[in-house]
Amino acid sequence: MILPVLLAGTALAAPPLVMVADVAAEGLRVWWRPGDLVVATHPAEGGEVLRPLAHPPGSPPASLRRGGAGPLGPDWTELGLACDAREGDFDLDGRTLRVTARGPWTRPVIAVHDGDTLLAEAALGRPAQVCAVIAGQADATPEPEIVVFWRVGPDEEAPRGVSVFRLPETAR
Repeated sequence: MILPVLLAGTALAAPPLVMVADVAAEGLRVWWRPGDLVVATHPAEGGEVLRPLAHPPGSPPASLRRGGAGPLGPDWTELGLACDAREGDFDLDGRTLRVTARGPWTRPVIAVHDGDTLLAEAALGRPAQVCAVIAGQADATPEPEIVVFWRVGPDEEAPRGVSVFRLPETAR
């Protein structure tokens, strides 16, 4: 008697976004420009700096190697300063796709839509407040990345992180 009930319902599923980098630390700062992504912990005090999508991880920009906090230059954008950018658009093969962060802070979900069609989604994997979502070219591969900057609490000094996802081939 269970079989007719299962066949009567509609099942919707979307492929998962593929996580390619996940970095978290106290005092983490993230800069992005087309083709490049840099993360640093306490750069003004000479903390760690890396390019998480470079293989092998590349050297940091000169202004951060010297221990400076930036600015890296006019073409760089620091993510998560206002903690209010939970969606954005990007172009893929002539289509404009929308990436959003939705759900409560206890279970944030990143989703990519083409109009009303859900293409792919992924749970962030931790309770966190999503501060910024950027979709675009963050490394040398031809596929766009989805860069999500988050923090684990409302306090400005709360540990922060950045998670980077790619849209799977099956969702294009």
